[in-house]
Parts: sequence; C-alpha cells; structure tokens
Amino acid sequence: MDTNDSFYMAVSGDEAYLEHVGKEMKAFLDQEGFGEIPVMLDEWSNNIWQRDLCNDTCYKSAYLFKNVMENHDRFYGMGYFNVSDRLDEIAPAAETFHGGFGLFTQNGFPKSAYRAMQLLNRAGDKLLVEGEGYFITSSQREIQIFLHNYCHYDMLYRYRNTTNLTKTERYRVFNEKQLVSFHISLEGIGAGKHTIRRYGIGPGGGSTYDAWIAMGAPEPMTEEEKQELYRQSYPVYRSDTVKTEETLKIKAFLQPHEVQLITVSMC
Repeated sequence: MDTNDSFYMAVSGDEAYLEHVGKEMKAFLDQEGFGEIPVMLDEWSNNIWQRDLCNDTCYKSAYLFKNVMENHDRFYGMGYFNVSDRLDEIAPAAETFHGGFGLFTQNGFPKSAYRAMQLLNRAGDKLLVEGEGYFITSSQREIQIFLHNYCHYDMLYRYRNTTNLTKTERYRVFNEKQLVSFHISLEGIGAGKHTIRRYGIGPGGGSTYDAWIAMGAPEPMTEEEKQELYRQSYPVYRSDTVKTEETLKIKAFLQPHEVQLITVSMC
C-alpha cells in the first residue's frame, strides 16, 4: 500500500513477481537481523479481483505450477486463497463459473487449479534439476517431471480492460505464447522396462470450465451435465511401457496454459 487509503489496482507485468518479492523480503529480514525466521505466504492468489473470469480457467493451473516450482525453497509454506467460491467478500453470484477465488466452484466442481495442486502433491523428496518451465524430482523407484507453459495477462487486462473478455471466451486477455517443446534425457536410469505415465491439464482436458464451454455452456445444468462435467475435471491420462538401456528420452509438447506431470517408474 502506498498510503492508508490507496493502492495500485493493476497486476504487475513481472511474471516472476513472487520470486522477486520473496528475495526483497529475505534481504530486508537479513538486514534487520531476522533472516532465520521462516516466512509463510498466506491468502495467496494472482490478484485481488473476486470476479476475474480467468480464475475459472486452466490459466490458474499453470500459475500454480510456475510459482510453486520457482519458490519451493523460498517460503516455509504457501497458503492459497481460498478453497471454495462460497467464501466471497462480495454478493454471491448465480453463475457456476463467475470468476471466484476458490479451488472449487460454489456448487462443488473442482477447478483446474485444484487438480494442479493434486499433481504438485506428487512431488518427490529429492530435487534433481529445475529450470524455466520444468522441475524434476525423485522418490523411491519413481521420477516426477513437472512442466508448464505459463502465459501472463496482457497489458490491457492487467489494468482491468475487459474488452476482450466474455463469459464464454476468456483466453484472449493473455500475452500470445506458442507451443513449447521439452526434450528430456534421463541418464543412468538403469536398463529394463519403465512405465511412463502422463497427466495433463489444459484447454484440451482436465479443466471443468473448458469442458463446460465444450458442452455448450449450459446454465443451469441438468444432473447428467453435472456428472459429465465432474468426470471431465480429471487430468488427461496416458500410460506407456518402454524398454530402455541406460538412458531414457522423453518428449513433451505443451500448449499455452497447459501443465503436465510425467512419472517414470520401473515395471
């Protein structure tokens, strides 16, 4: 806050905002002699707008992947705000997908952000390597590869210009990004058969909002539509078994706003 009665309403154009703020905070604590005190991030989200229609899209799953991966060792804990759209600080909305803060809609549908958190919970206890868009961990007899293709708000939308945003078209307010390819080589993995499991969340699957759009954006929904929407909330899944020598090569292609978890385990 700049003064007691005003603060900026624009979202930062810095895609690594959380990382940079965390570093500034650590430097300040070190300077004041409190550098050993753990820092907890609470009521965390990407903006303060409780009617940001992008909150329902799979943009949020890529946002969570990116920021958890980049700040995993910077904070003692990261508390997302909040669990359900039922907790609104303004008048309740009638629509299922109204842009609430929650990981679940007010009538209980898991958003892509919740499914992303479930995938992040699969991270192993040992970090192997990290870099732009990727984060690889391991646990006993399994390797976990986390990937994302994050897209930030464009300048117009960061300043709340909603010209390119509608109830059923919510992806035209982001910076343009292209498909991203990852080519991963796991050396010394051992000869034998390995099972590669892929879990994907993106506009093409794993997002209840996008599934709702694909079924014609019905409102209100019948019981059949609700059951189908819940079924489609799960990440897209594929399993393959491959035979390797000492090196396993994996390729992945991610559309804008898409995240993937790829696990590798011995058969």
